[in-house]
Amino acid sequence: MKHQKLKLLSATLAATLLSACGNSNPQITLINSANFDRNQEIVEVSYKQLNINAKFAGSVVDSNNNAIAYQHVDTDFDGQTDAILFQADIAANASSNYALSNQTSNVEVANKAQGMYVKERADDFAWENDRIAYRMYGPAMTGMVHGGIDVWTKSVDENILEHWYTLNSQGQDYHVDRGQGLDFYHVGKALGPGGTAIMHDGKLVHSDVYADWKIINPGPLRVTFELSYKPFDVAGTAVSQRKIISLDKGTFLSHFTNIVEFNGESLDLAYGIYTHNDVAQEHKLQGLMTMQWQGPYGDNGSNGELGTAVIALSDTDAKAITYGQDGEKYDPHHLYVSTVKSGEAVSYLAGAGWSKSKYFSDAASWYNYVESANNKLAQPIEVSVKL
Repeated sequence: MKHQKLKLLSATLAATLLSACGNSNPQITLINSANFDRNQEIVEVSYKQLNINAKFAGSVVDSNNNAIAYQHVDTDFDGQTDAILFQADIAANASSNYALSNQTSNVEVANKAQGMYVKERADDFAWENDRIAYRMYGPAMTGMVHGGIDVWTKSVDENILEHWYTLNSQGQDYHVDRGQGLDFYHVGKALGPGGTAIMHDGKLVHSDVYADWKIINPGPLRVTFELSYKPFDVAGTAVSQRKIISLDKGTFLSHFTNIVEFNGESLDLAYGIYTHNDVAQEHKLQGLMTMQWQGPYGDNGSNGELGTAVIALSDTDAKAITYGQDGEKYDPHHLYVSTVKSGEAVSYLAGAGWSKSKYFSDAASWYNYVESANNKLAQPIEVSVKL
């Protein structure tokens, strides 16, 4: 009886909060004008559109009135949430209907997007979702590596970060595949997929590892965090840098926003993908997409093959170059270069996909995925709300 009273009180509170926000049941129509289906795609709807605020604690329901998982998010990084997001299915050239409900939501999210600081493993900052995992090195690695991005490949949808770090602390390192995937991608002093450097006089000038971190959106559908860096020298100019990185559930590509600050007129910011010249490779440049497929890696190709890619977003005039192919081990990259003013943000998508996951088998499947992601950006879902 006591449990029933608590449920009734919770539902009443949710209804009161939703009513106070302006409407008891906002209707959300999602319109897909593209000739391809959208499956479990993340949709973002602002508080302003919905006439709600951060106190909303009800449900998002589909057209069958089934509650689905959603998340409050901070999209302008001011420390306050300002939108909700959820996953939606919309057929090609069709629409789907969703709504807010005054019933409390208890939908759990399996295999979530998440990020974590791992002091015990040399100040790593790692992030993952149900597809892939990445990490960047922190203060304990100062002077040994740069600010590149490492890839942890997964053959399962389950979250693996905590488990792998625990195993590693027990002497079972994550460079061995124990049925879930492994870390075989060696980033070292390179950029990895999506790292940045300053291009000066035809050479990459790297920052050191990140100095500080802050989680903005903790998941479970989107993880967002900020990494900041100590100033580094570029030909006598001190350059400070911060990165805001997001990863949504269901994608292989993280969203990066990079901001550099300095005294001076402009600098050239380089970002792209590292080329391992010790394995077979192919590269495809298509407009603002630079993609490659490499491998096989490991003894007798046991670690499979890997695709990496960057899609330039904010700078449509970014210059694509091939860099350092005859240089040192960590030189070879396929890059975009954007000329930026101090404080100007440069955004792009970057990530990786593994041949031993269930999602990719060869270069063509990876290129198709990246091109599909770019097509979705070009033809976004239209959101209509009826209050």
